[in-house]
Amino acid sequence: MKYCRRVDETGFIYNFFLILIISSAEKLQ
Repeated sequence: MKYCRRVDETGFIYNFFLILIISSAEKLQ
C-alpha cells in the first residue's frame, strides 16, 4: 500500500510538470 501511494505521488508530479510544459509551449506559439 505504501509503495502504491509513492507511485501515485510521483505520477501526480510528473503529470503536473507535463501540463506545465504543454501550457507554456502553447503560449510560445
